Amino acid sequence: MSDIAITELLKQLHGALENAPSIGEKDRELLRQLSLDIQGLLTQPGEVASAKHESTIAGLQDAIVRFEVTHPDITGVLAGMSKALADMGI
Repeated sequence: MSDIAITELLKQLHGALENAPSIGEKDRELLRQLSLDIQGLLTQPGEVASAKHESTIAGLQDAIVRFEVTHPDITGVLAGMSKALADMGI
């Protein structure tokens, strides 16, 4: 997958957030920050950002577990991002 695919998944995440009124503000902020972190991964590829990669991927995996039962649509988008990033070697 490419940066374009990740960008599309980020758009899907933002759409899912807009359509999920049952998500609390704390969870929304967590997902917004995760989105910013993922965008940062795309602009800072390479070894310099390696530690940031690990932190962001860990946060992504935590979010998948956190929303798995309550928001399967968001979980699907997050899982797609995780796969896309892994396919890119991140």
